[in-house]
Amino acid sequence: MDDIEEYDGNQMGFMKDLQESSKETMMDMIYNAVVNKQHGALNHEASNSTKIEGLTNILNLFKEREEYEKCHEIKKIINEYDNN
Repeated sequence: MDDIEEYDGNQMGFMKDLQESSKETMMDMIYNAVVNKQHGALNHEASNSTKIEGLTNILNLFKEREEYEKCHEIKKIINEYDNN
């Protein structure tokens, strides 16, 4: 009766899909926190270059997903840190 035991498809494919789905969900959550300035997402002691590096990683993911509106918002935040 256990759903995992009943799964008769490609388990590695299932795990990969789950991992990718989790990554996308996590990046969407991070994006929302950063853009909406929630949870102190960027209010830590890291250097601006470290923050820019992290934001660039998020930007690249959204670029791959062709979510250019999100890319634009992240790029604006990167520019703020780049100019300080």
